[in-house]
Amino acid sequence: GANYYIWKGQYYIQIIASDTTAELQRKGLDVGRRVAAVLGDDGEVVWGLENLPQEDRVPGSEHFFLVDAMALDFMRNTYTAEYVKSGTHLTAFLSRRDNADTAGDAVDRYEQYAERYGASVERLSVDGVQLVVCDMGDNHDVLFRKLSLVGGVTAVDDRDLAIQTAVELHSQVKVPR
Repeated sequence: GANYYIWKGQYYIQIIASDTTAELQRKGLDVGRRVAAVLGDDGEVVWGLENLPQEDRVPGSEHFFLVDAMALDFMRNTYTAEYVKSGTHLTAFLSRRDNADTAGDAVDRYEQYAERYGASVERLSVDGVQLVVCDMGDNHDVLFRKLSLVGGVTAVDDRDLAIQTAVELHSQVKVPR
């Protein structure tokens, strides 16, 4: 339509149009070009995009949420991407917190959310990775904390695949400075 999503350096710009007319398409593109022209690009990689695995990622499915990722008010500074693994669709996420304590708080709040709205919550260790496995009824969320990051997968039909994918994500993710 007439919406534009622009990433330049450390900046992410969304231009959301109220309609999909040709005039709004032209104006949105013009505004996007003018804004992008004044923004600098320091060449640094974007930590969330760099850390979410490339393999099996659905092209163009990446999203950044400054607040309210996955409709959860405590999930901030979060990157998500869609994947197809073994024929199953899932969403992986990484949330950068201020420090390990605030990351732990986010995991605790996620667990409370799952206990309230899901069927069950289980803490377990797989290959040395501490996981919170949330049975949300029709699907599963699995999350972990790695220093100042919270990561995992959400809305996965297959529990074992959810656990396996979360462990793989944990092993691949590098904690940003």
